[in-house]
Amino acid sequence: MWASARHNRQTLAGQAASSAQQASLLADDETARVDATIDDLERKFGRALYHSNADDAGFPPSLSALYAEDRPQQLFALGNLALLAESGVGICGSRDASSRALDIAGEVVGMLAHEGQVIVSGYARGVDQIAHAAALDAGGKTIIVLPEGLARFSIRKDLRSLWDWERILVVSQFSLQTPWKSWNAMRRNRTIMGLSRAMLVVEAKSNGGTFDAGKVALAYRKPVFAVDFSDIDEARSGNRILIDEGAMPLKRDRISGAPNIRPIIEAVSN
Repeated sequence: MWASARHNRQTLAGQAASSAQQASLLADDETARVDATIDDLERKFGRALYHSNADDAGFPPSLSALYAEDRPQQLFALGNLALLAESGVGICGSRDASSRALDIAGEVVGMLAHEGQVIVSGYARGVDQIAHAAALDAGGKTIIVLPEGLARFSIRKDLRSLWDWERILVVSQFSLQTPWKSWNAMRRNRTIMGLSRAMLVVEAKSNGGTFDAGKVALAYRKPVFAVDFSDIDEARSGNRILIDEGAMPLKRDRISGAPNIRPIIEAVSN
């Protein structure tokens, strides 16, 4: 069951404290710091901060089903928790994606949002940022999965005019003050995969986080789609490898010229 983070503050304080901090006075100090962080977040965003452990009844079943090494042990959340029960498509791509890839990401996400799919992505610059914006601009919904603690979160300037907490959920598996680290971004990608019924790789090199996310999703037998570029260079060589290894190519419809998202809709409906 999801509970107020304030309700769980003593447990959260214990997570933040080292073994040397377990003396009651220091534990009380840590609880006070957690309280202050929760206060700051709830005041800043005007929303209650929620928390769930992996063994709680309300924890997303799709995350509980992940292997132990991939499964987050907790989630913090701000926004509309009901989005966790809706059908979602994970979007991943490079932070330094080409302008062509960004255009495709925006186009595909807008179409998926119109089909009622929640867009799940990682809030990085590049493809992720376009995905969240395109979903909201189309009147759709999005789940933002952070690679850092929620105390580090802020609403990006380009999303402020689109922001609607009824259509947005921000989640993090990390303690509130955790800073960004590359290995946490990789762990975050597995959570995106776990919260999604299908994954779309927009543009991936043959190494790095985007490519790894596609490989892991294939290993879990998750429906994986990769944009099928007519020209392959180093920036998108991972797309071709993923397609060769079982990802389904996302192509344009021969008649309309629009991206053919029907296979994605069919995959998430099964």
